[in-house]
Amino acid sequence: MSTCAEATSTAPRNKCIAEHQVCNRYDDCEGGEDEINCPVNPPPCPDGSFQCPDGGPCILEQFVCDGYMDCYGSEDETGCTTCNGGFHCDDDTCVFEIYMCDEREDCPNGEEEAAEDCECRDTDFICDNGHCLPDYMVCDGKPHCHGGEDEANCGDAKQTRPALRPRRVLDPRRTRAQNALLAKLAKYRRN
Repeated sequence: MSTCAEATSTAPRNKCIAEHQVCNRYDDCEGGEDEINCPVNPPPCPDGSFQCPDGGPCILEQFVCDGYMDCYGSEDETGCTTCNGGFHCDDDTCVFEIYMCDEREDCPNGEEEAAEDCECRDTDFICDNGHCLPDYMVCDGKPHCHGGEDEANCGDAKQTRPALRPRRVLDPRRTRAQNALLAKLAKYRRN
């Protein structure tokens, strides 16, 4: 068995976790061993974190009002005045940005599906699945559409098609890895 550095604890499979991750109401070890034999009234969450109700986990404040439900009852996404990277609904809840313009109403009034927020730009390339790509991502030698159609028939010139379907999934302000993760989250959510 390996030993962990001071202020850490050993989880099964020799994984070391920080001492503050033990009994924090969140399973940091795969089998949840770090949450076994914890006191009935666990200590309060550390500074800079949010306590989910009903014995839920402590989450970092940066993950409150970000559009992703970390608490079991989504309490970390209610009563928000701003959304950290998410969409702010009229009822003060947040929706993760990737869920905008996905043809599913996530806000109670469906305002994240409003056409003015979902229109592709005239210069965008439309993938076969409806996702929009900025023109600089077309014929750049890297497939961004699921089927790679943004790299087909490129020749020497960039090729774009007119934007016909309202859809926005990929965001040029994000890295490819961030867009890939957001697309996977959206696909997982639909299943």
